[in-house]
Amino acid sequence: MTDDVPLYAFKASEFINTSNINDLFSDFTLQEFIDAHSHKNTKLIVIDSAETLLDLKIIDPFKEFFSALIKNKWQIIFTTRNNYLENLNYEFIEIHQIVPCNVDLQILELTELTEISQTYEFILPVDVKLLELIRNSFYLTEYLRFYNKKEQQIDYSFFKEKLWANIIVKAKPAREQCFLSIAFQRAKDGQLFV
Repeated sequence: MTDDVPLYAFKASEFINTSNINDLFSDFTLQEFIDAHSHKNTKLIVIDSAETLLDLKIIDPFKEFFSALIKNKWQIIFTTRNNYLENLNYEFIEIHQIVPCNVDLQILELTELTEISQTYEFILPVDVKLLELIRNSFYLTEYLRFYNKKEQQIDYSFFKEKLWANIIVKAKPAREQCFLSIAFQRAKDGQLFV
């Protein structure tokens, strides 16, 4: 019999407005969370978009959370974009006295992507632009969300439309309008930022 591994994922943005770490959990405290998993040898936490932690105004709740996890031998995985890595490394080394192990997820080679598609039995797109895009694991994940064996091939335009609807719009038209407004402002001003 194998030991089930508890795995929890948090968005780093969940810590932004947290003044007390127990507010992160709805029906229990951090200590109850830690105690509930104390008998497990392997325990995992994922903090997604960890660059958001650099913007924390109140750092103590996250420090308490992080310290409790380390003390209780949780393995912690932080995801971030490469351009934030140096600042995050500094933060962990200087503030938390932890030296992180960095793993860089590279763009897949076409041979790797082909092997994955054969192993997991999905068809790669014929559209060259889309094929190039899904070499990035984020876009591959999204491609597989839209993928359906019974339907026709997904092309780049269809993929962009679905991605826009699921990531940007998310049933909130105001969100879409905000993104469009920013895009038009950038194009009008010829600036890289607004």
